[in-house]
Amino acid sequence: MRHCLRILLALCLLLVTPANLSLAASWELIEQVRVDTSVEERIDVEVRDSYIYLTTNKPVTVKICTILGQLVSQEKISAGVSRIKLGQRGVYILKAGTVTRRVNI
Repeated sequence: MRHCLRILLALCLLLVTPANLSLAASWELIEQVRVDTSVEERIDVEVRDSYIYLTTNKPVTVKICTILGQLVSQEKISAGVSRIKLGQRGVYILKAGTVTRRVNI
């Protein structure tokens, strides 16, 4: 009986993979800005209408992980305003450059 429960648990974990969570989500550039190398990196994160909006003044690599640490998305985005819509509601960790934020969708 325990063996069957372990197999069932393993199958459930396979169904909840990062690929299933993101549903091929990618960052969409909303507004591009000119890169200003004379100022420090500035990154703002906001959640609106089930989208994560990221505003940055320099190109930055962005990682989004589930609260359990599974990688959902990793992309380098351009300076400006970008957004992404993830396939599932939940709590995520977003790391962009030197900024790390908890995001609730």
